[in-house]
Amino acid sequence: MNSTQMADSLKILMDARMVGAKTHGIARYVVDLVQDLTAIGHEVTILANSIETPKRIGSNLNTIYCKTPFAHPAESLELTYKCRGKKFDVFHFPSFALPLILPARSVVTIHDLIHLHPPAKLAHQMYYKTIVKHGLTGCSKIITVSDWTKIELEKFLKVNKEKIQVIRNGIRKISVPKTSVPSKPFVLCLASLKPHKNVQALLAACRKLWNEGQDFELVLSLGGEELPSKWTELKPKIRLIKNISDEEINGYLAHCAAIVSTSLFEGFNYPVAEALSLGRFAVLSEGSAHSEFDSPNAIYFGKPNDINNLALTLRKVFRGEYQRGSDSNISTLRQMTLSTAALYNQVF
Repeated sequence: MNSTQMADSLKILMDARMVGAKTHGIARYVVDLVQDLTAIGHEVTILANSIETPKRIGSNLNTIYCKTPFAHPAESLELTYKCRGKKFDVFHFPSFALPLILPARSVVTIHDLIHLHPPAKLAHQMYYKTIVKHGLTGCSKIITVSDWTKIELEKFLKVNKEKIQVIRNGIRKISVPKTSVPSKPFVLCLASLKPHKNVQALLAACRKLWNEGQDFELVLSLGGEELPSKWTELKPKIRLIKNISDEEINGYLAHCAAIVSTSLFEGFNYPVAEALSLGRFAVLSEGSAHSEFDSPNAIYFGKPNDINNLALTLRKVFRGEYQRGSDSNISTLRQMTLSTAALYNQVF
């Protein structure tokens, strides 16, 4: 079998235990990558701990079931056991969840190192500085989804930069459905109440604009959570969305005046990339992977907690003071998949 043939028929074991009925973040990366690797002819076997996983990715996948859930204290031991003696060309661990002993020809994807930034829990820091660092030392190749994450790996875990390749997350072609969106201009934020998402900065900026008479709506997702009680006064001007389909979210992405992210840290930001791919503005805090969105529609308002400048930037968006560009410079899913497959062949 020559190298070209090997590239067409790799047998890959992918840890997909983080994929359930709903997919966000790392889970979405896994779903997209497994589906597209399969589409271009590779044979992918997944690790799962629920029948929801193969249902979500594709019911025809070979599946090895694990007992421990994703991010469980005992997962490193079971992953080691499940991989032992298995005959695969490449083993891909697409997150921080790693075996104690990695098989030969292992690839690890690291999305961010947010758990090493304050106010990270000591247990999380210790896990990264022991299990994760050990795994990254032993694996064949490391994928990071941004240059920022690569720099973080070198800084915090002293990882050999020669092993790291930056492959940015790719975006599927988005179909925009007919959906009910606000009749007035609106900004969109798809985040959570995790401290690093820094949603309170956006809420404060919106309150400032509303108090000044600006007429708009905030469409906000908090990952299924409710608006904190301290912001109850703003509820009449906020459309809180939860438990909606990806298609409905696409409708909001396609019609927003801008998507907004005030995050302190981001390894990558799928909603922002999707909005940019649809030609929408993205109002972003400076720093981390945000600064790598090389698009004319990416607007940086300053430091994450610069509420005054964020409010000013949003006001300019509503007034039409920014010129919309046509080139999103966002990678497609197929570009990401082909780059990942090329990396596999370096390992194999």
